[in-house]
Amino acid sequence: MCRQGYSKCAVCVVNRGAIITTDRGVAEATRKAGLEVLLISPEGVLLEGFDWGFIGGAAFKISRDVLAFTGRLERHPDRGAILDFLAKHKVEPLYLTDAPVFDIGSGLPITEKTVSP
Repeated sequence: MCRQGYSKCAVCVVNRGAIITTDRGVAEATRKAGLEVLLISPEGVLLEGFDWGFIGGAAFKISRDVLAFTGRLERHPDRGAILDFLAKHKVEPLYLTDAPVFDIGSGLPITEKTVSP
């Protein structure tokens, strides 16, 4: 069990059945609940005043198949694993800036536009 605010920061939801996290306890609990988990290094997400930020504060879903990142993953030590995990789950990354990925606390899409094929 962990505090709610920390849980949100420590978890990046990929879809209903998959998450990315840096927390081993969260990873173990979610695996036991039947989710697929990518456990990544806590390094690589910037947060001013701290050694590292959280992946859940640096990425958020903007549609079923698009995950927005605050910045680019090039400097993240698990960049390849993250991109492979997203591809496996048919989720595309969208980089909102050209800066290295950074923690903003959370992102909340206000609207979503569905585009017909």
